[in-house]
Amino acid sequence: MNDLGALPVASRDTLRLPNHDARVGITYSAFFNQMKQEYAYARHCLFQGTHARTVHYADKKVSLAFNCDYALYSMGLEQIKTAYRGAYSLLDKVAYFINGYWQLGIPERAVSFRTLWFEPRKKGAPAREWTVRHEFLSTDNLPLRALYWLSQDIFSEVLGSVARPDAKALDELRNHLEHKHAKVVEAFHWRGPASEFDADQLAVVIDREELAAKALLIMGLARATLVYLCLAMHHQESQSGSQDENDDEYERIVVELPVSEYPDDLKL
Repeated sequence: MNDLGALPVASRDTLRLPNHDARVGITYSAFFNQMKQEYAYARHCLFQGTHARTVHYADKKVSLAFNCDYALYSMGLEQIKTAYRGAYSLLDKVAYFINGYWQLGIPERAVSFRTLWFEPRKKGAPAREWTVRHEFLSTDNLPLRALYWLSQDIFSEVLGSVARPDAKALDELRNHLEHKHAKVVEAFHWRGPASEFDADQLAVVIDREELAAKALLIMGLARATLVYLCLAMHHQESQSGSQDENDDEYERIVVELPVSEYPDDLKL
């Protein structure tokens, strides 16, 4: 409803998991809680970072070298970076959720949002086309299909081809933000050849506006992923319920485990 406009019906959060088999306990409910909270934090960081207009008190008296390279340093920029990293990390966490809920059996260290949809390949096997797993190949779960197509916008060294032309650049930026050096500069910074003294050989350079735009893009992908995941589980549970009701041999006692709303005053 938020996508349709600023409507009163869209002013509260109703994105919750459906009723499901309690034999797994609170596993999926707790996991979804954590992903939603991380998304909310990343969204808040992006808002604060992009709207920062004054020097933050935590930036004052922090001693930094002035290198005349147009580089920017501020708490606001770090909030944008945090938003980018946090939103991007949610994609693989959704893959971990799918692997558990749909019981795909993918080893924990091999779970990836980009590749979980495909049949495993044996080491040393000849190269061939990637084959979609049988669990997904003929499903009528449209939100799950939406998750698959959304995953194809994410770059993977393994698969190579992607739908988004800028997917590799988004992945490289995330890698530099996480493990290397991403230098944020003014939009009008000098891009000409640098001298041997002011060359920065380890940094990938990006201006503030471009970083904010990419963070907003990744945030949108993370939001859509959480929505599709919730809807896909709703569909799956509705199908499971109808199958159980039509099974003549199905007979068991169902005990409800109620889940109430987490109160705001406990979020300290």
